[in-house]
Amino acid sequence: MKKNKMIIFENDDFIVANKPCGLMTMGSRSQDSLYARLLEYLKQKGHTRLYAVHRLDKDCSGLLVFAKDRLVYKEISELFQNRKVSKKYYAIVDSGFSELYDRTNLPEDLRHNVHAKNETLTIKLPLYGIKTKSRVDKTKGKQAITEVKIKDENAERCLLDINLKTGRFHQIRCHLSYLGYPIIGDELYKSSHLDSRLLLHSYYLSFKLLGIKKPFVFKSPIPPEFTI
Repeated sequence: MKKNKMIIFENDDFIVANKPCGLMTMGSRSQDSLYARLLEYLKQKGHTRLYAVHRLDKDCSGLLVFAKDRLVYKEISELFQNRKVSKKYYAIVDSGFSELYDRTNLPEDLRHNVHAKNETLTIKLPLYGIKTKSRVDKTKGKQAITEVKIKDENAERCLLDINLKTGRFHQIRCHLSYLGYPIIGDELYKSSHLDSRLLLHSYYLSFKLLGIKKPFVFKSPIPPEFTI
């Protein structure tokens, strides 16, 4: 039987797939989604159950985990909830992001929440999510931590390597926009470049399951449109 071309790993317990930009993680029964495509693939093999462990925005691409039974779903979901999953992303913003690594370039109200050390910019700004959008809210918000390194930069754009330490709704998009560097193609968070897709890609996932000595590590190649 032909394997779904988006699947990069499959065993008896779960599937890891590479979601393209523009495809929903899940939708209603009548909508096209990665979940629907994978479930159809499994049904042809005699399986009728599939559980989405986490989600990516429709316009974000990259790695997603789907469990084949409820016990595995619960175990991996708890790893995500307890911050025991390593999650890394690529994002592209306007050039000049490196200026934020100099503390003196930060507004006074950010200096206690944004720190640079060993080439890593750590953003600690609490987020409050409301259905379709998040905002930085120091009263209502929940802790959100994003670590950012510059992977490449030219005169126009900057490629960021992001380590997501928490998993708040729209965390990367909201944090970068709040710092004045919305992801290119992000209409919701006020990018001035709307001639491109949302340039956000989940490229790395790693976690360890009970009873298995080595952690699972999954990587997705950087999409060609992220070349700067």
